Amino acid sequence: GWNAINQLIREDYSWSGREPNVFYVRRGGRYHDFSGVSGIDFAEDSRAFAVTDVDGDGNLDVILKNRLGPQVRVMRNECGVGRSVIAFRLTGTKSNRDAIGARVEVDGQVKFVQAGSGYLSQHTKQLHFGLKEAAARRVGIVWPSGATQEFTNLAAGFRYAIVEGSEEAATTAFRPREAIESPPVAGDNELRSADTWLLEPVPLPDKGVGPGIVKVTDTLPPDTLAGYALFRRYLFDWRSDLELPLWLLVDGRGRAHKVYFSEPFGHDSIEGDRQRLALPFPGTYYSQPRRNYFRLGAAFYWAGYPEQALPYLEETVRQNPSNAKALLAIGQIHLGAKRYEEAERFLERSLKVNPASAETLNELGGVEMGRGNTSAALAYYKQGLALRDDLPYLLANAGQAYVKLGDTANAERVFQQAVRIDPKDADVCNQLGLLYAQQKRPVDARKWFERAIAAERNHAGAINNLGVLYMELGQTNDALAAFQYGLEADPDDDEMYLNLGRIYVRLGQPEKARDAMRRLLARKPDSAMALRALQELDAR
Repeated sequence: GWNAINQLIREDYSWSGREPNVFYVRRGGRYHDFSGVSGIDFAEDSRAFAVTDVDGDGNLDVILKNRLGPQVRVMRNECGVGRSVIAFRLTGTKSNRDAIGARVEVDGQVKFVQAGSGYLSQHTKQLHFGLKEAAARRVGIVWPSGATQEFTNLAAGFRYAIVEGSEEAATTAFRPREAIESPPVAGDNELRSADTWLLEPVPLPDKGVGPGIVKVTDTLPPDTLAGYALFRRYLFDWRSDLELPLWLLVDGRGRAHKVYFSEPFGHDSIEGDRQRLALPFPGTYYSQPRRNYFRLGAAFYWAGYPEQALPYLEETVRQNPSNAKALLAIGQIHLGAKRYEEAERFLERSLKVNPASAETLNELGGVEMGRGNTSAALAYYKQGLALRDDLPYLLANAGQAYVKLGDTANAERVFQQAVRIDPKDADVCNQLGLLYAQQKRPVDARKWFERAIAAERNHAGAINNLGVLYMELGQTNDALAAFQYGLEADPDDDEMYLNLGRIYVRLGQPEKARDAMRRLLARKPDSAMALRALQELDAR
């Protein structure tokens, strides 16, 4: 849930993202709205603020923390330049060091030293008091320990450092205040993108482009544009949609160095002081900043672009070779593409980092299943189950391995265990139905196929298997209804069309069988199975 909320915030759907800050000033015993003329009314999704005397002039200034850039603003307070101010810094001895909880009264005004001033913020622990006169006639302190102290006739214009139990107060004069002429106020709270140098080059999802300026337009293939849309969305913390055209400065390795939101004039060089180019001000790093490439790779992976996710996951591993999640994800992508050697290499690296990962053992089992090594696969599944016997997908994979090895008793055991954990796992229910069908237990097989369809109404595999079961039982009309329903659920399922054609042949309706094959060819013109079936029908 929090992840979803953060995602929406980054996409500019914040609850408070366009609410300007407000600033009230007391004049003549009343508060007046000075938000606009103060310049503090940024609509920048502000999340926290702290008040402290930044410039040491006795006036409390404001530090504002925003969700998006600029993430921190420091605003100098120039209100009440001619007023008298006195401040106190307390240090406890019998009380806690920061004197949290101390009560200070200055000529009738009362303030407390507090810790935790607001959301993710802490105001200064110095207490500031405005005075009508040039001195505070009486200052009374009640310490958290219960001790009391009193001072008289303390001059304004100073910060007093008072230690619990000491009658002396060290003084520090405030710096002279400077009146700043108010510039014209021009409100502009619109978010907009600006040409940006990247602190480190970022791989592009489109391989084989560059070097030079690359222009992204709507003439690119849809999948390529989808990749650039994801790239743009996760490149910056403000995750806005892709606006075309977009220009990128790309090196010979297909990595973006600069992003342009308007057509560039001239040609920037990728050489130079990247920190100076990428940041608006100089500074010192106390830890090296790094882009979260895993998040970028995960975005491509979950959007259905696993191959485009690889460069970002590989960059994650390059920066942190012990990132077990990234290694696992890379292994899963290679496994999905049937690149078994690469999959095994990354999965073994992931397992070495995290030997207690049942998921990694499951994927290594998938590698061996892909190679046809069912016994080796089952060994991995058993290792995984020794760690986690509550993962339905791991139990289901072990069950399929038992089926291939002819061990139907253990297959049934693990399938039943999986369905007890997740009764609505349609895949496991379908596997149980297949197992019972192979054992010539049609009543049990039908029950589990129907249970799979109840859990997932569009489960094409279970629908097709139920139809085949009806065919074997001679229930032709039921089989016909199952296949017709299945094609509504999944109109691209080749096997369903072929089975539908077989039913029509059995019913003595060859023209309807031909029509079923033509419907398949209309969706998949290169379907060898449909062409062969039509030839067989024409030869009858």
